[in-house]
This record gives sequence, C-alpha cells and structure tokens, in this order.
Amino acid sequence: MLDDAAAVRRTEMFGPGRQEHVEDLDQVGAVLYEFCLAGVTCGSWLSTLRPTEKPTKTEERKVLRTGRDYIDSLRDGREVWIDGEQVEDVSTHPAFAPIVNVRARIYDLAHEAGLQDLLTYVDEDTSERCATTSRPPHTREDWRARRASVDAILDDARGVVTRVGDETVGEMWSLFDGQDVLNEINPAFSANITQHVRRAQLLDPFHVSANTDPKGNRARRPQDQDPDVLLHVVRETDNGIVVRGAKFETAAAYANQAFVKP
Repeated sequence: MLDDAAAVRRTEMFGPGRQEHVEDLDQVGAVLYEFCLAGVTCGSWLSTLRPTEKPTKTEERKVLRTGRDYIDSLRDGREVWIDGEQVEDVSTHPAFAPIVNVRARIYDLAHEAGLQDLLTYVDEDTSERCATTSRPPHTREDWRARRASVDAILDDARGVVTRVGDETVGEMWSLFDGQDVLNEINPAFSANITQHVRRAQLLDPFHVSANTDPKGNRARRPQDQDPDVLLHVVRETDNGIVVRGAKFETAAAYANQAFVKP
C-alpha cells in the first residue's frame, strides 16, 4: 500500500494547450496532470485551466485564499488510500488533519492585519494581493521578502514544518529562468512554463512535485522489475508522448496542483 503517496498508473502527456487523459488511477491523492513535453510539466487537480489559459477575473478576485477555502478545495472527490482503507475526507483524517490544519493556518495568516504586508504583495497587473511565497524573485529584495515571510510562518508554527507546498514552485522558477534553452527546443515549452508560474502566483494553489520512483524489488535490476513500477514512455503520438508507471509525492493527498519530474 502506498499510504498517501500518489501512484499514477497510466498517463497521456500532451503538448501545449491540451489537457491529458488519465486512465486506471491507482491510489492517487491530488494528482491530475496537464503536461508540456520534454519534462516541462504543468498540472492541476482543482483548476480547470490549461497551461496556456489565463485565470478569469472571478478567479483573480479569489487570489488570496483563506484556510477554509483550502480545506473546502480538498473535498473534491479525490481518491486517497492509506493502510488499505479509502479516506473519505483528508481534512479530517487523523493521518492528514494536523498538516492540513497547519497549511490552512498559513493561508489565514496572510489575512491578518499585522502580517498581510509581510506575507502578501500587490500584483502589478491585477492589483490583487498575492502570496509572497509564490512570487518569482527578480531582485534581492524579493528574496529577502520571501525569507521574511517564511520566518513569520515558522514563528507562528513554533517550529519547522515541511510538506506545506511552498518550495516546489521554486523548482518551476528554474525552468522559467531557462526559457532560452526551452525556446531552442520548442517555443511552446517556454510559453507553458511562463503560464504555469503565473497561475501559481494568481491562484495560490498548494503546489507539489512528484519526484520519487517506487523502489520495487531491490533484489532485481531495474529492467527486471514489474514494468509499471517505473514511469516510462510507452509510445509517441502526434500530440505528445504516452507514459505508464508510478511516481510518489508525499503531500499529494492534500495538495491542489502538481508536476512530475522525469
């Protein structure tokens, strides 16, 4: 049993502007992907936007989520299994509720008068308040502001808390910073990562990544494993590539948006 890890059994990955089709989801937490090709991945479980689409005005007005918004977003029919039993509500299950409550508290902190200017900023294009932790840094001051916001969050938590979705957006920034390379491969890849980063700014999702391969039978070589243990390409179509296999993400069960690493 994979506990709260997400196992994606069969996934079709499409090119820009196309939403994938997923079949045979097995023990999936909050992972439903929309992919760009060549490892540049964009994903969402809750949002219906595709990588090339922009948030609507209604969505923009809901940028700064509350803890209740986040908890409600987890009650979307997601399929989560732990210790052989299906979880009806991850927000109340004892295995997930403590960290869900911490993340909800982080969302609420941004609405407190004494912390709002520290944990949020006003977006220049929409004039809406957005989370500082999701803002792509362009200056040293942007980095200092992010550090200060993290310090404030941990001070409130009175300790160190991980798996709260604040670090994986930064991995997207690396791809965003490498757009010259992506443009050499296909300009659409660059456009997709730009939109992915922008969506994270405006929609403020709980953003995670699926990095880890299942270990399988360690007595066997990789090529001798069950072929579905490791994520692999099974065929190519005009729209992109089709992959099959599994990836783990610790926080998938209580997240909103994810991307998969090769």
